[in-house]
Amino acid sequence: MGEPYLKDGLGLSRTVATAAAGGLFGAVVVGRVLGSRWTRRQQPGRLLPKALLLTLLGGALLSVNRVPLALVGLTIAGLGIANLYPLALSLCMDVPSEQSDCASARCTAAVGLALMVLPLTVGRLADAKDIGTALSRVVVGLVVLALLARMPLVWTFGKWAESLLTSRRVVKVPD
Repeated sequence: MGEPYLKDGLGLSRTVATAAAGGLFGAVVVGRVLGSRWTRRQQPGRLLPKALLLTLLGGALLSVNRVPLALVGLTIAGLGIANLYPLALSLCMDVPSEQSDCASARCTAAVGLALMVLPLTVGRLADAKDIGTALSRVVVGLVVLALLARMPLVWTFGKWAESLLTSRRVVKVPD
């Protein structure tokens, strides 16, 4: 996403676009270091929404298609992205020990699926429309997921589905 978008979508030279895309990875490294320090002071459940907010803000700035905002957005998105997986995995692992293997496997599978599907989907949408539209759809999707994660009904359904998949007995659907 980085260099071709910055070069073709924003009109930066190839050298500047490559350096700016490298800045995303620099921001990820800085974000990981800062995140490791922050987790010593706050619980992952309090930090994850902040990391998601940084990612959303960075994505929103990227979708504006203006050079200064896109470069700032790239950096902010890198800071947020850096901690999404470690914090989410930490929350997933906050389960009884007999379920930790299953939780870890599901979290890793979800990330693997996202890494396979999302870049292709964003690329396809960018080819059909433009990169700004594609990135704005990612931001909207993240907002929807964040809102769904806050809804008790989603968690109730998740627990019901979990019990259905892990037991051989008939499970009554919750009201």
